[in-house]
Amino acid sequence: METLVVARGHDDRAHVDCAECGHRYGPAGADPRRGAVATEQLLGPDDGVLTRRYYCPCCALLFAVGVRAVGEPVSAERTDAQFTFPFARALNDAVVLHRD
Repeated sequence: METLVVARGHDDRAHVDCAECGHRYGPAGADPRRGAVATEQLLGPDDGVLTRRYYCPCCALLFAVGVRAVGEPVSAERTDAQFTFPFARALNDAVVLHRD
């Protein structure tokens, strides 16, 4: 299922959009998590690990999950994709990001 799409706008600049509703997160070089709605939850009651889920603010599509230790800054978070887009593929001259 596609979650994020990298496309070119009218100004020929690449940007990241929600694959479900088209919400624009921002330029392709920026972290789309900054424009998301996030929830945070302890993974287990005694393990000290937090999970953070990132959702589209318009349609609530989940597009990333991050993990960090309690007390670590959000910048220390590890994500499933680390935003290197290992699941990218080309589609009509745009890159589509997806998880199968």
